[in-house]
Amino acid sequence: MATLIMCRTFYVTTKHHKEVQTLKIEKINVEIEKAKAKIAEDQAHLRELERQKTELENTEIVGIVRDVKMSPQELAAFVRKFKENKGVSHNEEN
Repeated sequence: MATLIMCRTFYVTTKHHKEVQTLKIEKINVEIEKAKAKIAEDQAHLRELERQKTELENTEIVGIVRDVKMSPQELAAFVRKFKENKGVSHNEEN
C-alpha cells in the first residue's frame, strides 16, 4: 500500500511539474513573440528615420549646388575630378 501511495504521489508530482514547465514555456513563447514584434516595429522605425535622413541630405546637396549655380554637367565634372584626386592631399599637389 505504501508503495502504491509513493508511486501515485510521484506521478502527481511529476504531472504537476510538467504542467508548470509547460506554462512557463508558454509564457516565454508569449514574451518571445512580443520581443519579435517590438524588434520588427523598431526596424521599421529605423528604416523610416534613415529614409528621412537621406532625403534631408539630398535636399542639402541640391541646395549647395544651386547656391554655387552649377549646372548638372559642371557638378558631374567636379565630382569626377574630386574622385580622381581623392587620394592626393593638398600638400602633394603643390
